[in-house]
Amino acid sequence: MIWYTKQLVRARAARATFGIELTRPFEASTPSHQVRQSLKYVDLRGEVCLNGFFDPLVLQVRSLMTLVYVLELFW
Repeated sequence: MIWYTKQLVRARAARATFGIELTRPFEASTPSHQVRQSLKYVDLRGEVCLNGFFDPLVLQVRSLMTLVYVLELFW
């Protein structure tokens, strides 16, 4: 019976959130960019950018309700 139940598992909850750090173009109208305005710089293409943004690839799920919310967002 245990083997049969294990075959029904479709997903696993991550123990941590994993992602990558991003650099984004600076947008003066965005509040999160305004706060970090002193960190803006000009990249090699000549664009004004900010780095230090985090883009999650795998989210940590702490409860079943969080899992349901995440699934509704992405599927």
